Formats: sequence, structure tokens, C-alpha cells
Amino acid sequence: MDYFRNYIENIEQLVISKEYEEALDLIDQLSEEQKKHPCILNIVGVICTYGKMYEKADSFFLRALKEQPDNVEFLYNAAYSAFCQQNYMQSLGWIEKCEQQENLTSPEEIQELKDEIQRGLYERGNRKVLMVAYYFPPLSGSGVFRSLKLAKYLPENQWQPTVISADKPPRGWDFSDHSLLKEVLETIQVHRLPDLLSGHQQANLITDEINKLLEFLSMVLWGDQTAILIIRQLSRQNETLKNLLTFPDSTLWWAYQTVQYIEQNIDLNEFDLLYTTSGPHAAHLVGYYLKKKYNIPWVADFRDEWINNPYFDFDLKNNPYHKLLYSLEKRIVTNASHTITISDHAKQNYIDTYGLKQHQVTSITNGYDEEDFAQILQNEKPNDKFTIAYSGLIYSKYRDVSPLLHAIRELIEEDRIDKNMLRFRIIGVESNDSDLAEKTLEYGLEKNIEALGYIAHRETLQFCVDADLLFCMIGSDNKFRGCYTGKVFDYLRCDQPILAFAPYEGAVDLLLSETGHGTCVLESENEKIKEVILGEYKRWQENTKRSYLPNDNIYIYERRHLTRIFADIFAHCINRNEEISADTYNYIYLKGGAGQNYHKHYTESVYYNSWKQAISYLIFLNRDIPIIDIGCGVGQFANMLFDQGFNNYHGLDFAEEAIAVAKQTNPKFQDKFMVGDAFKSSIFELDYELVILFEILEHLNEDLKLLGKIKPGKKVLFSVPNFPDNNHVRYFSSIEQVINRYSKSVEILDAKTINLNDSLCIYYVAGIKLP
Repeated sequence: MDYFRNYIENIEQLVISKEYEEALDLIDQLSEEQKKHPCILNIVGVICTYGKMYEKADSFFLRALKEQPDNVEFLYNAAYSAFCQQNYMQSLGWIEKCEQQENLTSPEEIQELKDEIQRGLYERGNRKVLMVAYYFPPLSGSGVFRSLKLAKYLPENQWQPTVISADKPPRGWDFSDHSLLKEVLETIQVHRLPDLLSGHQQANLITDEINKLLEFLSMVLWGDQTAILIIRQLSRQNETLKNLLTFPDSTLWWAYQTVQYIEQNIDLNEFDLLYTTSGPHAAHLVGYYLKKKYNIPWVADFRDEWINNPYFDFDLKNNPYHKLLYSLEKRIVTNASHTITISDHAKQNYIDTYGLKQHQVTSITNGYDEEDFAQILQNEKPNDKFTIAYSGLIYSKYRDVSPLLHAIRELIEEDRIDKNMLRFRIIGVESNDSDLAEKTLEYGLEKNIEALGYIAHRETLQFCVDADLLFCMIGSDNKFRGCYTGKVFDYLRCDQPILAFAPYEGAVDLLLSETGHGTCVLESENEKIKEVILGEYKRWQENTKRSYLPNDNIYIYERRHLTRIFADIFAHCINRNEEISADTYNYIYLKGGAGQNYHKHYTESVYYNSWKQAISYLIFLNRDIPIIDIGCGVGQFANMLFDQGFNNYHGLDFAEEAIAVAKQTNPKFQDKFMVGDAFKSSIFELDYELVILFEILEHLNEDLKLLGKIKPGKKVLFSVPNFPDNNHVRYFSSIEQVINRYSKSVEILDAKTINLNDSLCIYYVAGIKLP
């Protein structure tokens, strides 16, 4: 043990001397078990911090703190990493916990960092967002976590949230988790309003209240004559009036009351942005009303689609509520400053159904929170029984466990699984139509099933981490291709294999394929289900683990990372000249972008024809010409250059994921790509004769400053598009505008317009850098 302690001290001395490579060499010589020692994890985190790889540093510090949560050095380093990322609220939390420890050896250093954090908070100032989220702690259930985690991490991104939610769960949804209140920062104001119709309290609306509600609904749909006519017709009969008063769902009265409360008690002038999230659907009526009346920027977040919701069964031809819902959803997405969905499939549906443009809607998945796993214990010993775990709702129509139970029974009958060595834990609740008890008896598995009911979130995660196989149900019909379940992202982080009932080539299937964390099958594929169960059962018997892709592969689904994307969208809604962070681009590149364009060969890219124009500028140049490519993205054009013989090339991009893909796309030229900020990188110190900047300048506020870094007399080839986008800070509508902006920096030798389709084009400019 003394030898290992001395070994660690030697590594620490190398780090203090900034001999990082030597320190890493010593760490590489350790065993895998020794590398997990918290002191080693902390050292690697420090090295990552010095290398400005802050997200990786954070992951190492969190792992170290999991083992030693009160270690002052670990806490200080985590605070410093957060400070370097300007995540001041998070940094302040770490440093305050650091101060609480006894026998501090360097209180002055701790106070100095705390002063710097507070100075950063003062200088930065926070923008304010009003969040309307019906489900918020202590209410619980799947709908809570997106809003909770967003509110939790927005302050790290210069946004201070105020939340309006329901005070109690609606009837039939009696789930609360008071432990979640610990995640609601003290700086966040939460206004919890009663829901008199769908909540526990009972209320009969009087005529005046009914008229106010109908007036509110009519106001939202005003101008749509068909919708107004339907409302008038439905309001004439008691039965249809009752349904109308709970349209688009039973929280309509709560939405109306929320509007009244906001207008009477909250000064909207203090807020920069309004955010609403559904379900329940009626929350977006609050957003629509306030946006129209006060012209406040508004982001509408759809956790579920409305018209294209696969769980809805409408008679499309005759159902008046479907027509109303269509009108209402269209009105919301076309009037919101920005629309957010949880999947690319849903995003495309909004584009196809309501004519939204790509830049008007963004898909941001649900995710997992790394901090939720900080206190979760890893079970190093095998379970006494092979354990399958399911977390979530169970109901017969779409989430039916029968195919799983059937496969288990057959494996038992075939003597391939010992019935006494298997347990199936169900963590969650059953809907009223569930017949789970009858089915467990039918399949003879009543002694194998542990129905735990609804339990606290972190306890649920512990059960999932302890399982040998995690089970997920979406529904096998193709209409579920765009659906995720929120739990699947927690499952990913649990590092246990996943068996999912979901359609092939759907969202869950692609997610599991990309991450390597599980298998997707159809409910009807009994033999495949048995194969997966049996394979994991044998692993349990042999006490062997599956080998996973690194957790780096799932980091884009971490809640802190996802919140940065929300923050970018918020900032863009209130300031069209706001640049987008590297986190957003990492997310885009990993997801593939529109139509998976970034995951295609360059010949299949939508930009291929325009790139051929770019090659025409270069075709007469010496193939040995030194080229630097600023904002090289995923290396598709670089791939094209290499195929043309232009190998004296270096590409730079500030998105780590882009460079990772570029290296995969160009395996023979991996050393040609680097991650970095063009304004700070040494790439302009290289020997070069040509600088390429394709679709970069429109993203930068200081585009002219970037051009100024190019040496006079060097060749320049750049392009900008003619279309607006959330990621752009400026917009060109003609080649003349492009020439006017850049002719003082570049002697323009040629400028061309290359059409992508009937309305979209790319402007290409070739020239020589002026002094």
C-alpha cells in the first residue's frame, strides 16, 4: 500500500511540474483496478482540466467524489473545472461544500476561487425565463424530469428560471416524490397553483365560469372559422360541452387560471422568455395567450405530439375534436418563437404536417443526470438470482408484458433457465386496464415477479443498476418508430444490457444500435426474445459482463449537456446574433443532422453539387498546395479533397464530435484533424497557401476578425448560404450582399451562386487575402 501511495505521489509531482505525458505514462502502467482509485481519477481529471477537456474532467471528478464525497481536493478541482466553463452556480455549489469540511489546509485558496466565482456571477448577470410546467416536484412521474433537470441546470447557462406548476397530482396520478425537491435550487421560485377540475379538489363550474372558459378557448383559436364553428356547435349540448371544457385535455381550467394568476401576480416585463411544456397539452395555451398579448419570446416544448401521437385513436373524418386539435397544434407551432420535440421523427412530422422550416423546430431528447448516479452503488457481486428489471407504466394495450412472460415460461419448460434462479422486478404502476396479476398466474410466474409499485427516483435507479437485464416497452407497431421512453436514457447510464420491444429502424432501435447498449426486438419474435434472455442468463451464471462502448458514447444525453442546447435556443430567440455553443454542434453531429446528412458519404450529401463547384476552383492548383480548412465539420469535403489528391491538408473544428467523425471518415489522415477555437488556435501559424471556410462566417459575430488572421496574399475560398437558421448570426439574400461585406478583407476574384433547390443556395467566393 505504501508503494502505491508513493507511486501516486510521483504522478502528482509530475502533474505539478506540468509533465502531463509522463504522468499519463505512469497511470497507463497501473492495473485496471488501480486506475479506478479515486486519487488516480482525480489526477486524470486535473490533466483533462489543463487540456481544457472540461466535460471529461467533470466525469473523472464525479467518479472520484462518488468514492470520497467529502474530499476537499476533489471538491476544489470540480469547482475549478466548473468555473473554467463559466458554470458559476455549479462551481459555487462545489466550493461551498468544500468550505463545510473540517481541517482545511488552504482556506485562502478556497476563498480566492469563491471570490472569482461570485465576481463571474456579478459580471455575467442572468436572463430570466418563466417556465410553465404542470408537472414539477413534489409531483413525480415521467413528465417531471425534463422540466426539473432543465430548471436545475439553466442557472449554469446564465438563465434564472421561475416555475409555475400544479400543486397536486391529478386524479388517477397519485405519485409524489419529495426527495426530488432537493434538486430544486433555493434561488428558483416555484408557484404551485391548484387544478380544481382534474386535481383532487372537486368543483362544479357555474355558467359565468363556463363562458369564460369558452371565451378563452375561442380567443386562442380566433380567426379559424371552422374551429370557432365547431366550438359553437359543441357548446350547445351538455354532453359535448362537457368534453369541450376538458379540451385539449382536462387541465384547460388550470391553464385559464394560470393565465389569470400570471397577469395578476407576475410582471412579465421582468422575464426575457416564456417556456411551456406539454403534456398536459393545455400548458401551451398559456404560452400562446401570453405571446400574443405581450409579445414575449416563447418556446413550446412538446414531450408528446398531438395529432401524430401514436397513442391517440381518432376517427379522422368525423371527429370534431381531432379538427380542433389540429387547428390548435398548428396555431401553437406556427406562433411559437421556437418549437422543441423529443425526437427527429416528431420534428419531421411538424415540418411535414404544418410546414415548419428546419430552423423553426429542434429535437432534444430526454436524458440522464450524472448527479443522480453519484450515490448509486455498483454491485460487484453477482445477484443471487438472474434479475430482469422494468421501470415504468404497465397497461395492456401498448405495454403488455405477455410476450416476455411467454418467452420466460418456454425457457423454463425447456430446462434452459432454472425457475428458482430468476426474478422479474417491476418498478412502477399498472393502469386500470392492466391484467398483470392474471397473466402472472396464467404463465405460472407469480413467485418470480416482484411488483414494487411506485418508488423514489434514485431507489429506482439503484434497482436498475443492480439488474442483469433491463426491459423496455414501446410498442412494435411502426407508428411507434418516433417514440422514446424517458427511462431508456437512465437505462443507458446504468451500464446494463437492455431488451426493448420497439419497431426496427425506430428511435429506440437506432439509439441502442448507436450506443451498443442493447437489443431491439418485436413482441412477436418469441425466439429472438428467448435468445436475448438466455444470453444474459448465461452471462449471469458465468459471472461475466458484456463489453460496452465507452460512456463517452452516451454523454450527449446527459441532462447538463442537453440543457446547454436549450439555453442556446433560448438565447437565439431573444438575440438573433447569439453564437451557438460547441455542445449544440456536438449534439447535431452525433445525431447526424437533417436527413442524417453528416453521416453520409460526401457523394450523398445535399452539398455535393456545391462542393463540385469548390473543386472546380482548385482543380488547376498544384496537388501539394498547403491547405487549412477552418470549420471542417465531419470531414466530408476533406474526404473529397483527399480523393482528388490534395493531401497537404489540415482541418480545424471546435466541436469534438465533428473531429471524431472526421477521423473515422478519413482513417488514413487522422492526424490532419484537430479540435480548437479558430481565434485561439495555432493553425494560422502553419505553412499554408489556401484557406477554406465553408459555411463558417455566417455563424460568427467576429467574422471579419477571423478573416484578419489570414496572412495577406494567401488564397481564400469561402461560402455562405442564403437561408436563415437558428445557428446563424447573419443572413445573406444576394451575392451582392456577400461581396459588399467581405470585399474589404478579400480581393474577390470570382463569386458564384450554386442552387441547392428552388429556394436555397450557397454563395461561393474565391479571392486573395488583402493586407
